[in-house]
Amino acid sequence: GKKWHYICLILDLFNREIIGYSCGEKKDASLVKEAFGRIPYSLTDVKLFHTDRGKEFDNQTIHEILNGLVIKFFSTIRMEEFDFLK
Repeated sequence: GKKWHYICLILDLFNREIIGYSCGEKKDASLVKEAFGRIPYSLTDVKLFHTDRGKEFDNQTIHEILNGLVIKFFSTIRMEEFDFLK
């Protein structure tokens, strides 16, 4: 049978480069945590982590990592939230 494999890329949008990555059979928090672990430098200057609404990003494990690094979490908003902002 065919199996899916997933890749998680963490991008530095300021420099437009991939700074962390991982791949695996499951799209979950451990995939994201591994990508964070591969970032080769300090994240002390990072202020914001922006993601889509995927549960692999929006969960306790990732929030604990971000809180420890004092990085604010931000995900894309739903259309009903967008309509409220108008």
